[in-house]
Amino acid sequence: MESIKVRQRVGQDGILYLEIPVGLREQDVEVMVIYRPVPSLTTIEPSLEALYGICADDPIILDDQGIAEALDDEAKSNLPQETLWNYRGIVTQ
Repeated sequence: MESIKVRQRVGQDGILYLEIPVGLREQDVEVMVIYRPVPSLTTIEPSLEALYGICADDPIILDDQGIAEALDDEAKSNLPQETLWNYRGIVTQ
């Protein structure tokens, strides 16, 4: 006797369809099905007001070309010597 646990979704027709490979061919098997509804996971989406100001202690500074030069210098110092930096991204030699 083998026990297999699966999680499936009941269709709009109210019927649960199961396709479970068991590794047997041309044999009769006895199947017992026990089902229980799975509690739905509710996620609470934060409102825009809740997100306001979350980066206040670490602001993103922009200049006329995008990200501030000071941030680019900091990023360059963390890169290996063989890596070039430009405003379009990282280009490796």
